[in-house]
Amino acid sequence: MLGETPADKATFLLSAPAFAPRFATWVTPVDKATFLLSAPAFAPRFSTWVAYTELMTSSLKLFGISDIIKTIVFHPDYSRAAVEPSNSLKAGHLPPLAWMPNMMRSALKGLLAEDFDYSVSDFQRRAPCPAINVLRAEMMDTFVTNTENIVSLDDGRHVRVSGARVYCANTRELAAVGAEALEAALHKEMEGLAVPLP
Repeated sequence: MLGETPADKATFLLSAPAFAPRFATWVTPVDKATFLLSAPAFAPRFSTWVAYTELMTSSLKLFGISDIIKTIVFHPDYSRAAVEPSNSLKAGHLPPLAWMPNMMRSALKGLLAEDFDYSVSDFQRRAPCPAINVLRAEMMDTFVTNTENIVSLDDGRHVRVSGARVYCANTRELAAVGAEALEAALHKEMEGLAVPLP
C-alpha cells in the first residue's frame, strides 16, 4: 500500500517504478511541488548512483510523465565527466564540463583567465550524501526562460542550455572559494552523517 507521507511516496516511486503515474497525481500544483530524497547509506560510488537515477528517469519516460516530473542528481563525488554522454546534455545533470569555457564567455560576457578551474562546476551537484531533487517541471519554466543561453560550441553547434547563466555564475563563485576549500567543507559535512565515509 502506498504510504501517505512524502518519504513513503518517494520510496515507493523509486522502488516500484511501475507506480510512477500515481506520483504524478500526488504532486499537484497546490500540493507539494518538490522534495529531496537523500540516501546516506546507499551508493557510495557515483557510478552506482548514476545508474540508479537513470533507472528512475527511464521509468518517468516509460510512463509518459517525464514532462511533468524532473529530477536533479547530487552525490559527494559528483563528476559530470563521468556521466555519459559526456559531450551532450543529460537530464538531471549539469551541462558537459567541456562546454563550460564557451558557456562562461557567452553567459558572463567576459574573458576568464586561461588557467580558470572549470572543474569546480561539479561542486554545484556535490552533497554530503547521494540525493535526488524531485520536482514538478513547471517549477522550472520561469527559471529556464530567464536563465537559458544559446551556447556556440567548438564543433560549430549552437545549443540551448537552460540555466546556463546560473551555472556559470555559480562556477565563478565556486572558483573564487577554490576546490581545496570546497572539498574540505564537503568532507566536514560528510563527517556529521551517521554513516561512515567511503
